[in-house]
Amino acid sequence: MALFFKLIAIFLFLSLYTNAEDNEQKILVEVNFFNWKNSNTTETFENYEELRILDPFVDLRKIEIKDFQSSFEGNIDKIENASFLRSVAWTQQIEEPETSKFVKITPFFENCFIKVYKSRFLRLVVKCASTDGFTINSSSKAELGRTYYFDHPTFGILISLQQQ
Repeated sequence: MALFFKLIAIFLFLSLYTNAEDNEQKILVEVNFFNWKNSNTTETFENYEELRILDPFVDLRKIEIKDFQSSFEGNIDKIENASFLRSVAWTQQIEEPETSKFVKITPFFENCFIKVYKSRFLRLVVKCASTDGFTINSSSKAELGRTYYFDHPTFGILISLQQQ
């Protein structure tokens, strides 16, 4: 019987250690942007102004992995109606919703903010506005090792989350 309680104590200790490690976990976030060619749409969006600035945010230039080779560029270029724009990637620690910040990406968009955090589950928030006023404003549950696709009639975004 004493052995049983010792095993329970060891498993309890190991589970606490695993939970502490989870808070220190780093992930690689890869974001790929592309345009849809020959896209004709007359959609308009009323909430374009609210995507101007989300504060506080982290400037991508401070954390971007330089010379990152996209794992999706070749596949996007194979799509007849798509044109690859850019890929960016960064490593970040998974934080709680209260302490996590949006990462601001600007090159092909008026403003694009992406946030990955963990509440009960890992969450991915994407708020992007193209220079011609089209927006993607989405939030979803996420998993490591998966790729997420955010689409609009004029552009698309592929986001991959990988454990570091």
